[in-house]
Amino acid sequence: MTSLKLKIKSNILLILVLLFSILIFSILIIYPLALLIVLGFPMIPKALSVVSFVQAIEVTVVMSTLSAVIAIIMGTPLAYVMARYEFRAKSVVDAVIDVPIMIPHIIVGIMVVLAFASQYGLGPILKAHGINFINTLWGATTAVAFLSSTYYIRVVEVHTEGPCKALRSYEGREVPDPSGQLHLFLYSQDALHSGSPRRDPRGLPLRAWPQMGTVEEVA
Repeated sequence: MTSLKLKIKSNILLILVLLFSILIFSILIIYPLALLIVLGFPMIPKALSVVSFVQAIEVTVVMSTLSAVIAIIMGTPLAYVMARYEFRAKSVVDAVIDVPIMIPHIIVGIMVVLAFASQYGLGPILKAHGINFINTLWGATTAVAFLSSTYYIRVVEVHTEGPCKALRSYEGREVPDPSGQLHLFLYSQDALHSGSPRRDPRGLPLRAWPQMGTVEEVA
């Protein structure tokens, strides 16, 4: 009876904490978004008739696309290496990857100006070739790519690391898979030599080769 009361109290406490969290989430995120939609939606037809508004949308789309391409080119190899390999300076690189999301946006703008549009570093070289980063698409794209690169790298790293860890799991144990897509079993040497492969939860006959980290279907 005592354990049941404690369980009920703990559940009540959890529910209260969850309700408080939902309340704060609603006030800080849902309420401002809903108010913006309600007040701004009737003004959309009028705003679309303004040339500067349409141009701002075009610049936003182009800037976001270019920054996404930059993040893919830069972040995919880096995320793959971080997920698959161990090396001496990995902790340092891992910390540097998170730096962009910790810097205020206004500081990022100042950094872009100092790095590419001032008398320091690459500024004079770019200016000599007619490339300007102040109030241009180049500068805005660079700033957005800097800020969004962390999110892309982390997402790719997690989705690359999950299957790799699963296939390198201990033999004979169920493979954990964060994405919920890989529900396979790795089998021990005894199962392989005995010729009696088990089946995965879907009922498909599978045989895993732990040495090579591969899986093949068995008729």
